[in-house]
Amino acid sequence: MSSSDSDSTTPTSDNTDNNNNPSTSASAIKSVTVLGGTGFVGSRVCKILSDKGINVRSISKSGTVPKWLSVAKKSTTTTATTTEDDDESTSTTTSTSTDINWISLDILNVSDEELDTAMGLPDAIISCIGVVGTDPQKLIDGNGIVNMKGFDSARRVNNKLKSIAYVSVSSEVKACQENGWPKLPDFMESYFKAKNMAEQSAQDGD
Repeated sequence: MSSSDSDSTTPTSDNTDNNNNPSTSASAIKSVTVLGGTGFVGSRVCKILSDKGINVRSISKSGTVPKWLSVAKKSTTTTATTTEDDDESTSTTTSTSTDINWISLDILNVSDEELDTAMGLPDAIISCIGVVGTDPQKLIDGNGIVNMKGFDSARRVNNKLKSIAYVSVSSEVKACQENGWPKLPDFMESYFKAKNMAEQSAQDGD
């Protein structure tokens, strides 16, 4: 999986109250699919949700349990088994201490049907996917298209999807630019364009 960036979270919801505030209560969320769930931010989101008793499904390229989470689970349960692989940062673990389903899937290179199958039937979706670099197309694909595909899939499999949350930063950067922040390097324009694409996709249907 490409490097992920830790940005602010932009929550959206298909349900709002009269003041246009999200009306979906946490207790109504029983299952969540996390895109990029094996990354630094995503894996911690998965653990927090799982610790609250929520059924969690992670979709990422690797599909492997982060080593820090494997160690944490091993230290809190006697039913965990761990097998180290050649990558020092990951391992494979089975445990009854949490309910996280780790799925390996390259979202950009699968059919809608394959993605929908992997998505499950979540009440909510959280995307922690984001890439950095200097290749404009990779920035568009890895920050924009991949998230758009994920949100579209979640809506297809559950037309009563309660909530979408997306880790993003473009709105903050726009505010900085409007207040005189120096012009960004050209390749960063693609990065923030992609973030805007994903944010708009997350808010579609609100």
